[in-house]
Amino acid sequence: MLLAIAVPTSSKGGFTVELIDPFSPRSPIYDASLTESERIKLQTKSDKHRLCYLNSVLKINSSCNNEINSDVIRPNTRKRGYFYMVVLDLGTGASRHTYLLEFDTGSGLTWTQCNPCHPQFHQEPPLFDPSGSPTYHYVPHNHPLCKAPTYHPDRNDHCEFRYGYADGAYAAGTFSFDTFTFTNHGGNNMLSIPNLPFGCAHRTACDNPYGGPVGILGMNLDPESFIIQARQATGGRFSYCLFNTAETDAMTLRFGDDISWPWMAHRQHTRIVRYPEGLYNLNLLDISIGGTRMNLPPRTFERKSSKKGGFIIDSGTVSSTLVPKAYEVVVAYLNTYFNSLHLERLQGPNFPYELCYILPVNMSPVRFLPNMVYHFEGADLSIYYEQVFYMSPERGGFCFAMRKNREISILGSFSQGNTQFMYDTVSMVLEFASVDCAHGV
Repeated sequence: MLLAIAVPTSSKGGFTVELIDPFSPRSPIYDASLTESERIKLQTKSDKHRLCYLNSVLKINSSCNNEINSDVIRPNTRKRGYFYMVVLDLGTGASRHTYLLEFDTGSGLTWTQCNPCHPQFHQEPPLFDPSGSPTYHYVPHNHPLCKAPTYHPDRNDHCEFRYGYADGAYAAGTFSFDTFTFTNHGGNNMLSIPNLPFGCAHRTACDNPYGGPVGILGMNLDPESFIIQARQATGGRFSYCLFNTAETDAMTLRFGDDISWPWMAHRQHTRIVRYPEGLYNLNLLDISIGGTRMNLPPRTFERKSSKKGGFIIDSGTVSSTLVPKAYEVVVAYLNTYFNSLHLERLQGPNFPYELCYILPVNMSPVRFLPNMVYHFEGADLSIYYEQVFYMSPERGGFCFAMRKNREISILGSFSQGNTQFMYDTVSMVLEFASVDCAHGV
């Protein structure tokens, strides 16, 4: 599986890897015994931690303050959370091993555990041993990437990093360079990319599911992130198309010229707005439900000087969120609409969302569940009802699958389903099109 020499995966200079859903049978942490209710509870808990993480990145004062240390950033690996994963090889020579990492558009640093590591969380593959990789070297203390608050010079004139969390979780160690190798999905070709920065963690304290990811592939806009540092191999572009992987179909993560679109796709794009935190911010102007414009006030989704507000697209959040002013308008509209259909409301702690109803007998959801449109700057993102409402056959009902969040509005992974997204970090645009993701890409 391992090569030491870079081999392009296509004549055009892109590559494709599998993007693994944790609840897919293709996942090494797949649990077939999980019921639908248990899976939703895990996703809800995962989202709660994720929102606290994002608040810490933004240094927002919030209800997470008892958990978050705002001076440092939590290592995002979390016990049985909801994270997409990718496989890559790290290092060369005797130390080269295959690792499963969390794909995270909300993190900059790529990191994994290195030998020695005390304390450490359990992982199945061997800890990466930098001493056995001839291509490994330290990031020097005076390197442009070695900047506070995450990175600091150590006494050996190397650069050290620390990502931490107030509940005791953290990852710390040496900021380093080495070779990453990716196996092209569906083939034997490989691409090795030398001299990529990563955190070689020698001290960690994180919850980690047995056989789960052993670190993070940082994909945000920070200068140390993989997509920024691997620009020569990727053109600064990556793309995915999420779908329900309850069967054995594989999703893919495409880079550079390996990105393709169905020939009939209606592609649109909107500007990515850059702020110091490196998240993928978008200018959302308004929302429509079932063809009816909500006519939200013009500054509803504007980012405030406190860093609250704004709108981001995020791979690590499952359920989309809206700030209260928008959420309350949307929920009031939907409540009025469903009341006009004389649907029976479902309420109580056993339901994962605020707005839930009994699914009418002998009525197909496509006949009465409305679609939703996000009106971005220069583009309209249509979200079909399957990605707006969570269907619960187990309970005979459905729920509006979004939550209220005081701090920030987020386009989560559930709402991203059956839309192909392409992030261009050079032109700073997000391109998208409605696609049958299981068959169209």
